[in-house]
Amino acid sequence: MWVGNASGAAIRRAARLGDGWFPSLISPSEVAEGGKHLADLAAHHGRPTPVIAIGGAAALGNGPGVPSRAEIAEGISGAYGRPLEDVIEIPLTGQPKEVAERLAVYREAGAEHAIIGISGGDWRSQVDLLAEARSLLR
Repeated sequence: MWVGNASGAAIRRAARLGDGWFPSLISPSEVAEGGKHLADLAAHHGRPTPVIAIGGAAALGNGPGVPSRAEIAEGISGAYGRPLEDVIEIPLTGQPKEVAERLAVYREAGAEHAIIGISGGDWRSQVDLLAEARSLLR
């Protein structure tokens, strides 16, 4: 069972009952902080630390219809009622190398998996660019 959300209640639930913790649209520092709390709580319950998988939004390359980081962040800000300055760095944008570097920061923060939604542009091209970014992570 995977427990979604980045709230304190979700982290407590994941530590107590979950096999994984799945926060979406949070920064690497929030992943690291939540992961530390998750590990401490899981140990308190005598359980292994659940796996961490992040949910993200991406728009790779610069083809027609590919939104900018700011456009995606504005959508996140409006949809979730979070200040723009808190979410501006969350969207994965740019060329595959830049996206791979950003995903590496999430990996260093404790995320073992990433579930990425494509935010615009030709989805086939986007998936190919995302696959290229993934290959650069190895």
